[in-house]
Amino acid sequence: MRTVTELDYYHVVQPIINLFSNDICGFEMLLRSDEFDDPQLLFEYAKEQNQLVATDMESIMKAISSLKNEMEGLSDLYICVNVFPITVMDSSFYSFLEKVKSIIDTKAHNIVFEINEAHSDIDLSLFGQVIKEIKKEGFLIAMDDVGKGESTLKAILEINPDIAKIGRYFTNGLANSPKKQQVIRLMLHLFGGDTKVILEGFENEGDLQKAKELGVSFGQGYFFGRPKPINYYIPKLWKLGQV
Repeated sequence: MRTVTELDYYHVVQPIINLFSNDICGFEMLLRSDEFDDPQLLFEYAKEQNQLVATDMESIMKAISSLKNEMEGLSDLYICVNVFPITVMDSSFYSFLEKVKSIIDTKAHNIVFEINEAHSDIDLSLFGQVIKEIKKEGFLIAMDDVGKGESTLKAILEINPDIAKIGRYFTNGLANSPKKQQVIRLMLHLFGGDTKVILEGFENEGDLQKAKELGVSFGQGYFFGRPKPINYYIPKLWKLGQV
């Protein structure tokens, strides 16, 4: 197996949809590799080589750089890029943010750093302070898989995300599950109007309609679009009059 720096990987995007206007309001950048069926395996391999932070930063830079020629058309959309908590806590991350801003022709608040791992092994209070500094630079913060694993109330309070992404478990079968419906109501009440809630994993019309009835405004999933190269979605933005 080659070293991490020699591995070939790229990024595709999946749209985030406003459920009431049907407009695309953002994209999540998703890493893909011909050498690993599951992107998580690439990061596990990087971790084994003590290169997780460097690989994570390189992935973020590569993801954003891949959109450089499209930024004019994406200037009003959220661009979500995944990041590990350990990367955010690294001493070099703040200077890394300056590099990110230098390569893109868009405002920092279009870039959403999506915290993509459990938070049980970090100091949440310190992590929350670092997040505040990132927000001061204009970037937005999302918490992924809220309601799963270590996405505790304490983490939500300390991180105070701009966006909360609720995992596909709660979407799958939502139309026929009063308990899941109640959880979604509680989540919407918890976050109020200060945090945008995105429900992930939509695969059918029934769950979509129930989510809208509950007041969910944003969604993501195969029902709206599978992960594809950004050029696949640019014509759709033109058609919607968003570019």
